[in-house]
Amino acid sequence: MSRTRNATLTRVSGLIVATGFCLLYLAAPAAADQRISWTAMRNVALNGDVLQKNAGCQGCEDAGAISQQMLSGDGSVQFSPGETNTFWYAGLTRRTDAAQHADMDFAFRFNGAGRADVVENGTYKGGDTSYAPGDQFRIAIVAGRVQYLKNGAVVYESQQQPRVPLAFALSLGTPGATVRNARMEQGTFNTSSYGTSAPYSDEGYGPTFVVPATRQWTDTGIDVRAGDTITFDAYGTVRLSADPNDVADPLGSHQGRRAADAPLHNSPAGALVARIGTATILVGDHRTIARYPFSGRLYLGVNDDYLNDNSGQYTVAVTVEPYRR
Repeated sequence: MSRTRNATLTRVSGLIVATGFCLLYLAAPAAADQRISWTAMRNVALNGDVLQKNAGCQGCEDAGAISQQMLSGDGSVQFSPGETNTFWYAGLTRRTDAAQHADMDFAFRFNGAGRADVVENGTYKGGDTSYAPGDQFRIAIVAGRVQYLKNGAVVYESQQQPRVPLAFALSLGTPGATVRNARMEQGTFNTSSYGTSAPYSDEGYGPTFVVPATRQWTDTGIDVRAGDTITFDAYGTVRLSADPNDVADPLGSHQGRRAADAPLHNSPAGALVARIGTATILVGDHRTIARYPFSGRLYLGVNDDYLNDNSGQYTVAVTVEPYRR
């Protein structure tokens, strides 16, 4: 069996042969998950994975950017809002120079009061939903149909057929508005398996997991064996309290704070952590642990001590290379 590793996500498919039985793992073909490379940038600044409107007027569609990458068939774009009180659009467009919301064939509109909905070529379609900073929004072309998702759940399916190629565009109305962690995934995107795991195999491991900030531990279903090499790749943002500025990514709190009763109280609050057996380890956005010395079930979590006021999630790809004795 072959394993394909693309950017931050890894997937496996094919025939898995395990001791005593044969298991066919049916999965979508491997897809290329890429950070968005922006062009046609107007009145915006890019800082890492955060694009922000830094000039222009309040409520004017005079700031934005368009992806250099384009979807030519099935695939998706995903991104996270940085706050709830800003007005902007994010969607797929056939334009490559500049795009306002009327130029977007398929778009989410963020209304500036913690609410989002679906707009297509300037016309409201539905899909009303609330959101918080760090929630993951996705527009996916699946078998020639366009679906709109929030945190893996479909909120609306378009009645229009997509005309490709399509770029990803942002049109920002509120100064200071931020869009985070924009990605494009080329290839089949299977919404029914989003955030789920796949079987463990002696040929390696490469599923993707959604790790919500509201749950202490997410069970991956992976039983690590002593001597295995484990690689983690993660992205996303979460909010750690009702404070809209209390945001973290897999490396931890953007404010540098700690959480006294978190699983790792001496590590940054909000950081991605893992538990294998009884041991808890800091993961961050990328880490490879060669020949892990202990065996145990692998759990993933957010390093925080109070989860009830959290929101958002991390997306984590895990690869396990079995120890060859």
